[in-house]
Amino acid sequence: MSFLIHLGSLVSFIVVLAFWTLVVYATVQRVVNLLIDRKRHADAVRDLWSERRSPVANTGDC
Repeated sequence: MSFLIHLGSLVSFIVVLAFWTLVVYATVQRVVNLLIDRKRHADAVRDLWSERRSPVANTGDC
């Protein structure tokens, strides 16, 4: 009977561990995606400002 108790506690431990592993994985993935989007936004803003400052880009003769 004690074998079933140990087996049940092992199964519940594995389930809890899998749940928290997924939570941590999803959180890390979200943070990485936010950092990538932030860098893309910064690059886009920098490109926009460089086009506005460039006299060639404002003529429309490209």
